[in-house]
Parts: sequence; C-alpha cells; structure tokens
Amino acid sequence: MKNIKKIAALLLTLVLAVSICACASTGDGSDTLKIGWFGGMTDTDCQLQQDVIKLFVEKWNEENTFGAKVEFVAYDNTNNGAQDTEMSIKCAQKLIGQDKVDIIIPAQLSNIIQATGEIINDAKIVNIGLGLSPTWMQQGWEYVYRSALANDHQIPSLTATMKSLNQKNVAVLYENTDNCLTFRDGFKDAAKKDSLNIVCEEMLASAGGTGITGQITSAIQSNPDCIFITAMGGNFGTAVKQIRQSGYKGMIYIGQNLTATEVDSIGAEEVNGVAMCSPYVAYSKVEDCTNEFLKNVLSTYEGKYGKCPNSDMIYKTWDACLLIENAVKAAGSIKSEDIQAAIKTLKFEGCAGTMDFTTGSNECYFGARAWVYTGQGAAGAPVVMEDWLKSDLASKINLPK
Repeated sequence: MKNIKKIAALLLTLVLAVSICACASTGDGSDTLKIGWFGGMTDTDCQLQQDVIKLFVEKWNEENTFGAKVEFVAYDNTNNGAQDTEMSIKCAQKLIGQDKVDIIIPAQLSNIIQATGEIINDAKIVNIGLGLSPTWMQQGWEYVYRSALANDHQIPSLTATMKSLNQKNVAVLYENTDNCLTFRDGFKDAAKKDSLNIVCEEMLASAGGTGITGQITSAIQSNPDCIFITAMGGNFGTAVKQIRQSGYKGMIYIGQNLTATEVDSIGAEEVNGVAMCSPYVAYSKVEDCTNEFLKNVLSTYEGKYGKCPNSDMIYKTWDACLLIENAVKAAGSIKSEDIQAAIKTLKFEGCAGTMDFTTGSNECYFGARAWVYTGQGAAGAPVVMEDWLKSDLASKINLPK
C-alpha cells in the first residue's frame, strides 16, 4: 500500500511538473510571458493604459497566476510630440523581433492599430486593440481582438434614442480622422434607415480648438432637433462649450465619454443635456459609481495610484488585461498561438457586462445604453437616459414635442 501511495505521489508530481512546464513555455523557449505596448508616453490616456497593465503584471507575478514570470515592455511612438504611424511600425517591429513578445496592446488610436495590425498579425502575436473604429477589425486579421465597444455597435443605440425622443433633424459635426469619418458614415447610414434627416454636416478642425466657430454657427442655424459630434477623445469639451455659448439649448450627442476636466471646462449648467451611448461612464470619485463591478475596478486603481481615473480608458484597458488573464488560463500556455486559440472559446464578465468572444468576430461587446450628463456633482453625474427624462433637469433642455 505504501509503495502504491509513493508511486501515486510521484505520478502527481510529474503531472504537475509537466503542467507547469507547458504553461511556462513560449515561442522563444523562455519561461516569461511578455506583454508589449507602444503609445505616447506623456499622453494622459496612454499613461492610464500603462498604469493598468503594470497593476495587473504586478498582481500576476505576486500570485504566480500563470506559473511563469510576466514582463511588460513599453515604447514611445511619438514624433514631435504626436503619436506617429511610422514610429508605431518601428515599435511593433522591435517588440516582435528584438523583445519577442507574446501579446501586444497598441495605443488606442485606430490609425495606429490599422498601420501596425498586419505586421503583428503576420507574426502570429495576439494583438488587443482599444480603438473604436470598425475599419481595423474588418481586415480579416485572426490575431487582432478588441476589448471595447466599436462605433458600429454604438450607432444603433444613438439613432434609436434620437428617434424615441422625436429628434428627427440632426446636425452632424465631425473631425477628419479615420475613427471619426467611419463613425460619421455609419451614423448617416443608420439615420437614413431610422428616417432621421441630416440637416447639416460640418467638419471640425482636428485639433479640437480653433477655427470651429463657423461650423458651429452653421449647425445651429440649420435648426436641428439635436446635434451629434464625433471627435477624438479630449476634443469634445471645446466643441460642446462653444455650442452652448452660442445659445443652443437642445441635446448634444457625443461619440465618447467626457473626462472630468472637459465637464469642468464646459460648466455645470451647460453640460446638462449632453448625451452619449456607451456601456459605461467615467467618474472622478469612486463613490459616485453605483455599479459594483466598476466600483471595484476604480477602487483597486485608486488604492494603487492614489486617484480615481476620470477617463473610460480605465475600463477598456482593464478588460484587455482580463482577456489576457482568462485566455492564458484557458490555454494552459503562454504561447501566443495557444492564447489566440483559447480566446475564441471565452465568455466572461468584464467592465461592460459579458465579454463574449464565441461569436467568431473577434469582438466581445455589441450594445450600449444611453447616458446623459446632468451637471450635478462630480464629472457631471451622468445618469441613464430614463432617469434623466424623469428629472427637472430635462425640462431645461429643448426637446421636440
């Protein structure tokens, strides 16, 4: 009996040893899971991305989550202060050829993801994008995934909300970037199907600052029921502020969350009636969040870095890290090819609800809900549309009868 027990114990030890070796095996023969990133080192959202990834890497190493060491490798992709596609390509090539990373999370700009997607895909390295444009997910790249809600899945909620409020005439303001142009075109197609009229269409300066007075004047003079803006993150505040200063009292729909800084710059009264369709919203105080999952995310970040992140980039990057964690565990390996195969089987809870990668589209989120900024409390206290419509704040905005 003792010999049988000894043999069983020895077999168990061998099985565990083989399992650990299998999990700790990478393409270059090392026992380290390498996660690569590139972006603007001084960009606020990029800094937030790095913070979240570093938080997870520290946790994984402390808990020995994968039976292997996890390493984070980051490069700056800027040229003359701006994120650059050529620099991004060089960063991707360096991560692939020199650092031999297993997973790459590029900066959130869709044009950056588009420029580097083929290189990363051809190297068979899992690539998790945070950008919102549908374009780079339409290339058939098997190793490219998204951990955020794409614009094309956001648009149906936007037009449905406008239609439900009898907002038939819409003025559109947009920036000349890939993300904004595809969002604009997708919105126009959906608006036509929902019998909405585009009464004005004006391009804003991509810097989001100067030279937009004429476009805003044209939009307001078209007498719209509402105004829709698609711009790059951080540029919404200037446009919304000028629209309100020009006397427009109707609803303003935006393509992304406002940061707390943008809300402050717009003003408490003026931000009331600014709406969006999103799976989540940003907060400047943890206690303002009522969703327990998101509250835990914000609390964990605040506990590590001493502040509550005021951008929804926290959720997109958090979900990217959750994807890595679930995929590596499911694969039982840290080889990129094994991780890629495992992702297709995954369905788990993330910041915007269930992250479902079993559809075969390499996307995980497919719907949004309508939120409205109120101007009350921290970060404008965005609330769901249904609650806002029941409040006195809605009466201060011109809504069609």
